[in-house]
Amino acid sequence: MRLLPLLYVQVYEQCHVSIRFQYRPQNHRLRTGRKCKRHRAELGECRAVRGGPLARNLHLRALDGSPGPGGVGIFAVQLCKLYGANAIAVVSSDDKTELVRELGATAVIDRREFLLNDPDTGERILDEVKRFGKAIREATGGKDVDVVFEHVGQATFFTSVFVCKTFGTVVICGATSGFTLDFDVRYLWMRQKRIIGSHFANAYECHRANQLIIEGKIDPVLSRTFPFSECPVPHQMMKENQHVGKMVVLVGAEREGEGRTA
Repeated sequence: MRLLPLLYVQVYEQCHVSIRFQYRPQNHRLRTGRKCKRHRAELGECRAVRGGPLARNLHLRALDGSPGPGGVGIFAVQLCKLYGANAIAVVSSDDKTELVRELGATAVIDRREFLLNDPDTGERILDEVKRFGKAIREATGGKDVDVVFEHVGQATFFTSVFVCKTFGTVVICGATSGFTLDFDVRYLWMRQKRIIGSHFANAYECHRANQLIIEGKIDPVLSRTFPFSECPVPHQMMKENQHVGKMVVLVGAEREGEGRTA
């Protein structure tokens, strides 16, 4: 088996993990489209496959889903549109509202209008959670969502389980606000809901996600690119929730579109 070096790439997530160099089998390398710059392609394939199990496990056609506008959520919105599902996006700023509408969200809910947790004690405010659920039903014509795409974790998981419809599904692929989840399990078993863990994808889904980007059906939504010398800037922007879409730091490249192997 021939091993080839992976390109230098640095992608920032909430976990702040940086991979500088790896060796991988040749069949693990995916081609990029002629019009797709290298740093956009690497970013896009990595994010899009995270949403693959959302479509594979849930057969999204003609369903209502609730993804958000973050790095993973923006791909979920596009996958919902591609599969004929209705995405109800939950956002926290006006610029993100415009973004998810452009990507195909059926409706948008601003979570700043709801105080789901007590700021002092962290206790759930059930009346606000119910009001949030009412806002979803107003957006869907009176229906609860079939699927909630969850990657925030501790701060939102209680609400996600609560607002999901009877026999519905919560798909979780992250926990940026905390890994210890606390929710009322009665709303899970008595209404026969499901929780599915989703992490990355198989080889076919990787190639399929890559092909969707090459065909222009999925947009990586790269908002800003930084030189390596400005590495702290995107970290601070993420902490303050000032970014839209994804950000990339160039490693081993002087400008966008370049890259180098070992």
